[in-house]
Amino acid sequence: MVETILPLNAIIIDDDSLVASLLQATLTSNGFNVVTAASAAAAREALTQFEADVAIIDLDLGSGPSGIDVAHLLDTAYPQVARLVLTDYPDLAMAGHKQSSLPPNTIMFPKKSIANADQLLTAIADAAVGNLPAAPSAVLLPGPLANLSASQIAILRMLAQGLTVAEIAERRDRSQSAIEKAITAIYKRLELTDDKTLNPRTMAIRTYIENLGIPGQVGGPSNQSGSSHNLMDE
Repeated sequence: MVETILPLNAIIIDDDSLVASLLQATLTSNGFNVVTAASAAAAREALTQFEADVAIIDLDLGSGPSGIDVAHLLDTAYPQVARLVLTDYPDLAMAGHKQSSLPPNTIMFPKKSIANADQLLTAIADAAVGNLPAAPSAVLLPGPLANLSASQIAILRMLAQGLTVAEIAERRDRSQSAIEKAITAIYKRLELTDDKTLNPRTMAIRTYIENLGIPGQVGGPSNQSGSSHNLMDE
């Protein structure tokens, strides 16, 4: 399973620079694209520029929202992003939280195990698959689409629906630059960048339709709740 869906784009949200650096080194060495943020507000800013597939969040982020708060905010504003919450405690009760306070399909991961790459990658894979019941996971996708993450499939679907980069950026609450980078990554995953005689956008859309059919009509742009973004500003 791990080899099928990884690597992914990961954001590390941790105010401990040493822990963040260790996580970043482990993930980068396994082919991940990684950005880091030391607070909920910094994470919000980073997510406008970076198309994340998974967020690794420290339970204790100091003053401001906790890791559980951030996990709920991501569940609301960026539901396609899988979530791991790091903790030093064996259970949430010892940290002063109820187990039910976690949003659905959020995985707790022991901070003492972050140096164990196999355990970390397995947890990320489980979160990436389990967190996306409404979107096709890479494990279930046919043909060349199996090389794409769920967020990449979502972007490719929008391309197949005829949306422009600007429209996709608006609907996914990202910058146009982040979407352009994500689309380029899709072309590379589909191996469409070597043949200069082909239009990669046309070929990527064709690949989507051949494997998943013609997508439905585009609905209105998503409108995230202001309360989530306000809390992430703290």
